Amino acid sequence: MRRALLAAVLTATVFPLAAGTVMELDCHSESTSPYSFTARVSIDGPNARFDVIEGTHPVFNPKISVISRDEGETLIIVDHKQRTYFIRKSHAMSGPISTWKAPGALEESKVTFDVERGDELETIAGRSVRKYRAEAEYDIGMKLDGEKMSAHVKSEATFWTIEARNDALPFGLEFAFKSGFDSLDHKVERRLPRIGIPLKQTVSVTRTIAGGSPITERFDAMATKISDEKLDFAIFQPPMGYQFREPTFGFE
Repeated sequence: MRRALLAAVLTATVFPLAAGTVMELDCHSESTSPYSFTARVSIDGPNARFDVIEGTHPVFNPKISVISRDEGETLIIVDHKQRTYFIRKSHAMSGPISTWKAPGALEESKVTFDVERGDELETIAGRSVRKYRAEAEYDIGMKLDGEKMSAHVKSEATFWTIEARNDALPFGLEFAFKSGFDSLDHKVERRLPRIGIPLKQTVSVTRTIAGGSPITERFDAMATKISDEKLDFAIFQPPMGYQFREPTFGFE
């Protein structure tokens, strides 16, 4: 299976240079282990690439690049220090916010999702953007130490987007709004790409386990620079000379 996936990714058709979008993002996570990083994001059609300019997180640091292919369905994680890469399908992954899920989770239910288009326009990095608000909720059935429990998850997000064709979304750019539950992620996939390319996003996710206190994590990203550039399709593939190698750490 791994070999078939590797072959499919590396034998993709090489397209000529095309107009793409490049932006620099300042990103911040508020959680039990907060972190920040600055990234350069290159977007072309269904593909996106994240190169961290500054950061010390185990994944979000200059030694690692993340390439998102097929509208975010395929991730190629490149380790520049080791000159290696590995590949993952993202459908069961959740984004960098841990409160999307719960320990001992069995199934989700009562899933809702809605997006509201705002009337106001703002300016970010010299571009006119429109504000959208998104909300999602669901329950999680859990089992810990043989005892059945439940949790409720609620997410509130705001996206400021430019009106542009956005084939790399939703999860090529809005991975913070990925729960890892298909019942919600499929709803997001159908509706979120229509709003355009986000230059700013704020995503908060609150999880409350029955009988416990709510826990909230938040992820923010904002563009400081944006430009239209010709992009070579080669940047959305592993660099020449890098070897395929499974990581020694978990990445699921």
